[in-house]
Amino acid sequence: MDDTDHEIIKLLSDDARMATSDIARRLSVSRATVQNRIDRMRDRGVIRRFTLELGENEDSGLIPALLLIRLKPGDSRPVVARLKKIAGLRDICALNGSYDLAAEITVGSLSALDETLARIRMFPDVAETNCSVRLRRFS
Repeated sequence: MDDTDHEIIKLLSDDARMATSDIARRLSVSRATVQNRIDRMRDRGVIRRFTLELGENEDSGLIPALLLIRLKPGDSRPVVARLKKIAGLRDICALNGSYDLAAEITVGSLSALDETLARIRMFPDVAETNCSVRLRRFS
C-alpha cells in the first residue's frame, strides 16, 4: 500500500458512501484508478466491508452498550465466530489485560440486551462478562 491507498482509506473511513469520482477529484487521480485500488484492497482483505454508523439521536430507541468478555483458557476463534452471528453485536476486538474480548452491542430494549447477554454467558468458553450501557459519546 502506498500513500494514495492510505488516503483512499481515510476518505472512505470518513464517508463510506463517497463516490469514487469525488475521491478521484480530491486526490487528483482518475476515477478508474480509485476504483481499481479499492477493488485491489478488497481482494487483499485490506477493506472488508463498508458500514453504517448511526448518529447520536437520543430518540432512536436503540440502546448502545459496551461488552467485555473474559474467556476460559483456550482458542478464542470459536467464540468470536459465534459472537459474529449475534444480531446487534459489532466491532469485536481482542484485548490484553483483565478481559480477552470487547464488543459494541446495540439493541432495541433492555430486555433484548438482557437476553443477548444471557445467550453469550451460556457459551461454554465464556468465563465472565461485564456490560455497560453507553450514555453519551464524546467524539
